[in-house]
Amino acid sequence: MELHGTQVVKYVLFVCVLLALLSTSAVCGKRLHEKIYESFFGGSCFRRLNGTHQTGCSSAESGSVGALHYVDDNNQLEFLLNSPPAPPYAAILKSDFFTRPNMMRLKNEGGRNITAVIVLNAFNNYTGDTVSFSHELKCPNQFSGILKPNSVETSTCSAMRPEDTWNPWGSGLLHEDFPFPIIIIPDNETVVRLIECFKRFNSFDYENQHLRSLCAVEIKSFMSAAVSTEVCWRRSNYINNLAQTRYCDPLEGKNIYATLFPRKIVDVQEEDDKRAAQVDRNEKFIIVTTRMDTTGMFEGVYGE
Repeated sequence: MELHGTQVVKYVLFVCVLLALLSTSAVCGKRLHEKIYESFFGGSCFRRLNGTHQTGCSSAESGSVGALHYVDDNNQLEFLLNSPPAPPYAAILKSDFFTRPNMMRLKNEGGRNITAVIVLNAFNNYTGDTVSFSHELKCPNQFSGILKPNSVETSTCSAMRPEDTWNPWGSGLLHEDFPFPIIIIPDNETVVRLIECFKRFNSFDYENQHLRSLCAVEIKSFMSAAVSTEVCWRRSNYINNLAQTRYCDPLEGKNIYATLFPRKIVDVQEEDDKRAAQVDRNEKFIIVTTRMDTTGMFEGVYGE
């Protein structure tokens, strides 16, 4: 009995020591992670679907990794698009470089060299002639409205003629499909840290970047929606119909209404012989409605 008890005690002590070692390893691992990596948050571009296409952007399912490269002039943009030495890269764009021509070049010419785009403090520090920006189209329902005969224009708006354009600053980026994630960093402290990391580790001896460690980022903003609205709804109903998480959600909003003049208040006799003031339930009025949309390319950051 004593021998058996001794064996039990040794077993318990071994388990306690093992648990203590595992706990210590977890704490040390967490501290090591905090010393090597730094987390930051931003507004991410997300995937949208319509009847035939998908637009927006998404990271890889396991995250998109790329070495930081700060694009503050055209030479830096050309560097990324002409066989850079240590791909893949995550391009950091100044606000005034976040334009349709630059983004389309990164999309069409970047290939596998570009895995992410980070926009710094967007729309707060535009300079020069670029004083306004919109990610929407120049005309509402530009590709789905009723067009004039033998024309690509609607009867109320022309994307080709500035004088007949509803949204002259429209870039249409909201309706493009990008193969890499795009995030916006509105926090100035994070902006400073990203630029300092690039300058300290990446911004020298570009030709030999592949021979040394570089400052890089990993962006996780994976979107499972794909192809079109019809396909996404079918996948949601067929594969994931018992789970709360779905492949796609409808774009919804709120109805807002107001009266032009204050509504008439009348006295109403209640059951306890008291009188109360309320609006007249027999009141007649005319409702004038219109459709007004607000949308944003980056979730939770701003609307248009």
